[in-house]
Amino acid sequence: MRFGLETGAPQTLELVSRELGKTRERVRQIQMQAISKLRGKLSEGLHHICFRPSGKVWKSA
Repeated sequence: MRFGLETGAPQTLELVSRELGKTRERVRQIQMQAISKLRGKLSEGLHHICFRPSGKVWKSA
């Protein structure tokens, strides 16, 4: 919604807040929580990937 993943066009906090019936501040807080969770998941996934000097990639156990 906010970043246009569904429609292809990003929406302002104001528009999203009206659609969800929340304040702009609450929408911003939810957005920041979601981004934080995504960053955490990304960094968790990177712990299992190792890079060899040759450039080849393998998953660690």
